Amino acid sequence: MQNQHNQNKKFSSAKDAKIPSDHSDFPNAEHKVPDTSNAIGDSFFISSQNQNNQCSEQHELSFALACGETFSRYFIHEELGRGGMGIVYKAFDKQLQRVVALKIVLEARHRDIQRFRLESAAMAQLNHPGITSLYEFGETPRPHFTMEYVDGCTLADLVQQKNIKPLFLINVLTEVCQALAHAHQKGIVHRDIKPSNIMFTKEGQTKIMDFGLAKVHNFGDKDLSKTGDIIGSIHYMAPEQINGKANAQSDIYSFGATMYEALTYQCVHDGDSFQNILFDILNKTPILPRQINPKISPYLEAICLKCLEKKPQERYENFKQLVREFKNLKNNRPIMAKPHTAWDGMKIFAQRYGFICAGILTLVTAVLATFMITQWALNIPKHEVYAKEASIYKESGQYQKALVFYSKALAQNPNYALAYRERAFVRINQKDYYPALTDINKAIHLEKQNPINFQIQGYAHVKLGQYQKALDSFTHALLIKPTYILYIRRSEAYTALRQYEKAVEDLNMAITIDANRTSAYGSRGNIYLALRNYKRALQDFDQVISMNPNDDIAYNNRATLYTQLKQYDKALRDLDIAASINPKDVKIYYNRGLLYRKIHLYEKSIEPLSQAIRLQPNYANAYSVRARSFYQLRRYREAMKDINKAISITPYWNYYLHRSNFYSDFGKHQEALRDLNRAIKLSPKNHLLYTRRGYQYAFLQKHDIAIQNYNTAISLNRKNVDAYYYKALSYATQKKYQLALEDLSRAMYLSPRNYQIRHSRGELYLSLKKYHKALNDFNECVKKIPNNYKSLAKRGVVYAHLKKPQKAMSDLQQAIDLNPDYPNSYVCRGEVFRTLRQYKLAIQDWKKALSLGYGDQAGIKKQIKELQQKMK
Repeated sequence: MQNQHNQNKKFSSAKDAKIPSDHSDFPNAEHKVPDTSNAIGDSFFISSQNQNNQCSEQHELSFALACGETFSRYFIHEELGRGGMGIVYKAFDKQLQRVVALKIVLEARHRDIQRFRLESAAMAQLNHPGITSLYEFGETPRPHFTMEYVDGCTLADLVQQKNIKPLFLINVLTEVCQALAHAHQKGIVHRDIKPSNIMFTKEGQTKIMDFGLAKVHNFGDKDLSKTGDIIGSIHYMAPEQINGKANAQSDIYSFGATMYEALTYQCVHDGDSFQNILFDILNKTPILPRQINPKISPYLEAICLKCLEKKPQERYENFKQLVREFKNLKNNRPIMAKPHTAWDGMKIFAQRYGFICAGILTLVTAVLATFMITQWALNIPKHEVYAKEASIYKESGQYQKALVFYSKALAQNPNYALAYRERAFVRINQKDYYPALTDINKAIHLEKQNPINFQIQGYAHVKLGQYQKALDSFTHALLIKPTYILYIRRSEAYTALRQYEKAVEDLNMAITIDANRTSAYGSRGNIYLALRNYKRALQDFDQVISMNPNDDIAYNNRATLYTQLKQYDKALRDLDIAASINPKDVKIYYNRGLLYRKIHLYEKSIEPLSQAIRLQPNYANAYSVRARSFYQLRRYREAMKDINKAISITPYWNYYLHRSNFYSDFGKHQEALRDLNRAIKLSPKNHLLYTRRGYQYAFLQKHDIAIQNYNTAISLNRKNVDAYYYKALSYATQKKYQLALEDLSRAMYLSPRNYQIRHSRGELYLSLKKYHKALNDFNECVKKIPNNYKSLAKRGVVYAHLKKPQKAMSDLQQAIDLNPDYPNSYVCRGEVFRTLRQYKLAIQDWKKALSLGYGDQAGIKKQIKELQQKMK
């Protein structure tokens, strides 16, 4: 920026006052913590310690999240769908900088969490183009999965449109069978195959989604798959799956039910109630597809019905067999399944109807969902029957039907507190927070000593942003029954209100209740780290590691702490341990790359960042950081390639900012402005971006526009020191010296230890011939930074004007000794020599300044010519 202020050669240019290119910041972990970021730099990953230590509770509420909210490190874009186990969102992973499908589990007991841990570990091993990748499984702030986000449509969408061509369907079903064969080979049963879980990308690739309900065989823990669990979508369940005995054959049945729906555009079994559907699955033979649509191929019908056999041994043995079946059908070769005639269908039905009649009483008592028959047998009150049926709909994600049956229960018994409480739960999941509060308040009126009621009330208040009311609710619940989870929840509310001391107090109470859980220690450590209370943060991270030496998250967080303490060897050691525990965690390699950058070992930062990219090829943030390392190493082509790649993956404002910095250094100021405009469009209230854009306009000598941008930045952040400082430089260039002095003084007030600002004010006083004020500023700069050669050089000029040549020459000689390559020192000494009429020495110094690349070449040459004329 050397031309920004060359109208006043004695006032230094903005080139000497660079905006820092790297700022360190601290990301939000599970709890919201004080923002210590400068917003435009690189964040070390601080992982939530609670990922491996979720607190379980019978009625823990699953949040329904709105667009723009955050869940752990994920920014919610939109809700994609709901199911029996949870809600799926399109979300942006702020740490890994990618779009994901985020599935939040609705309810999780301790046994469920153990099972999810084992199953997610196995599912992570699935590597097939027809299966959406499972990225991560976390347990805080609720159990959740992150999966590959697929942009496209589902088979359910095509079913709804009723326009599926036979050949297209055969190709799709073949790809589905190939993917499921791969999963079964790995010992994983999907358990929730249905049209909405089969997706087509924009490129035409078939993908099976949502292995979140998968069952993993051969883990050796019988307690994790308790007989009787009904898991999956009811319309697609195999008979044995209803009884909690899902196996590989169950997936073949679900596949058949999906195929049936794609052929006929209706479900295999449908009914007006949950228990009727269960009964039909167990006992009734499906209507033949060709009876619904005679145009259906009899061979496709035969394959479909063989998959739907009620006895597993009568279905296909495996999906590999099904793949061969479809290939044979496509190539006009014989298939295993025998086409059904109408007579065959009637005979099969007649044969099976007698068995159903004989065994119906035994079957219905074995199926929990046949509540009406159970009611007659056990004489259950009608309002309880409605509530139980509502609970089944709630568990399966059919919230509207659940509301209907809870309302029926309340019509039978208006004082039924459980129905009010559960209806409130459902309404929160539907984001109807005010009606939910009405219901839970009625439950509280009926059950004043039930802490669960107050906990749900607190959740509703949190969703409405009513954190103080949420605190009151959690406090009331704690007065009734103090629990670990309630203290955790209240600490989160305190954190939202920025009452960090009270949040820590609640975490302390949680630890008092159960000192054997690591989650509270980890969360407390993260808060201490954000508050820069390093001693206590270190104690908490040490505690987590002592309790669980294989906790890679704790090592990663402690490495970040050591980095902030500048104990880099310890930080590297912790990252080594974390990588040995979890060698495929990209965060660890990313943090190592950041650490090397922080200590200016740019060459060493390249490899760990490259490893992070190898593990995750679309890791935009790693490309961005590596780009800046390449830039520091003057490998400009690689730097531009990486920053362009980062932007192509995720058009994030920060990446545009970094590229604008590159363009600015290349002298491509229009390109730099273009990128800053894009960044501001993405982040319109980011004061740093307006500061940087003002800086670019100043380069182009458009100081009025630059000042407008600086003023916008200040309106967004009154403590923006850089905006005041650079605005002062523009005012000085416009010779509006009083305004420049006011802004410099304001910047000094905000940042009293910034001696660059004081130096600039001294320069301005010098240019205004206010020598004593200039001397005060330069004296302060030299006092605090003795080797500040720039201030020494300027003070030498002041001494010359004050007729103190010896002091002047002493300061200037010291400045040159400190940095012989700083041209301004020679310019200043030349001025002193001219004052002393030592023209030859003055010309000699000015020529030296020219050889060192002094900015105002024309001005110096003019002065040399004038002195040469005088010497004649």
